[in-house]
Amino acid sequence: MQQKVVGAAALTSRATGLTIATHTGAAVAAMEVLDIVEAVGVSPDRWIFVHAQNEHDTDLLVQVARRG
Repeated sequence: MQQKVVGAAALTSRATGLTIATHTGAAVAAMEVLDIVEAVGVSPDRWIFVHAQNEHDTDLLVQVARRG
């Protein structure tokens, strides 16, 4: 269900230019969000990683940041 919602948000962003914000606390889930966003053709910089502070592995946070 969450993948469908993120996909719908990405399609909406692509059509409207709106930014996407997801309440995603874990970097592993954030990487999945980025995969979906990019697959739809939306630039990763159109997405906000809400609650990134809940991820304690800074290496994973850096990986997410490097993607855009």
